[in-house]
Amino acid sequence: MPDEKRIAVFCEGDDDRAVLVRLHAAELLPARLDIVKRVTARHGGTEGMLDEWAAGHAPAGMSAVLVRDLDVLEAGQELDWLQRGVSARGFVVMATVPAGEGPPARRLDVARGEPVGTAPHSRVTVVAAGLPDAAEIRDRFGLRSFALDDYVLRLVLDQRIYEQVTEVRTVPHAKALVKLDSFRDEMKANGLEITQAKRLLQLLRGITGFRASSATFADRFVEKAVVALGAEATAEVFQPLLRDLHAAAELIVSE
Repeated sequence: MPDEKRIAVFCEGDDDRAVLVRLHAAELLPARLDIVKRVTARHGGTEGMLDEWAAGHAPAGMSAVLVRDLDVLEAGQELDWLQRGVSARGFVVMATVPAGEGPPARRLDVARGEPVGTAPHSRVTVVAAGLPDAAEIRDRFGLRSFALDDYVLRLVLDQRIYEQVTEVRTVPHAKALVKLDSFRDEMKANGLEITQAKRLLQLLRGITGFRASSATFADRFVEKAVVALGAEATAEVFQPLLRDLHAAAELIVSE
């Protein structure tokens, strides 16, 4: 049986992990979750995340939640992606456990190869991260592909949080956003339309002179969101991601 006390959480890269680690430190995620540090140099993106889960955790009968960007998927398609992915890596789905209410809509109980008797098996589900329904960023910036970065962009747009981040506040908040719009318009005029929050955040790092990594940028904004807004209000900003991760943890441990 899987270890029901701890649940490994995999994500696509360092930026996403930085956000989840900071939310966990603020006690906004279930305590039983362990945010896995991925070997991103060898394994990138959604397929690499599946590879690392399969190689490092599934054979040991561990429980896991995979957090992938929604990208251009429709709601629910991430579950089809998960089932295809585990099958392609030599796992057999022994059981599909539905949730009372989604997302996530189901959990897969899987074993490597053809399971025999009570062979160890793993429990795994997936949470899709992104804000396709958040008109304040989707419509303003013309986003068409959605990811966990959407939440960080939401934080950057809040002046109260921005002014707490010492590395960026030398450039006033309003000025940074004016420059961002100017760069976007110029790039669009040259046939380089930006449709992802990740690209906007890269521009903002340049505009504000933030020299550290994109993961550190994300970490600092989540950290300062808790300072500026408080834990409860920060939790509201990170809905529905937090709701879905809590539901995934409950689904993993349920019988």
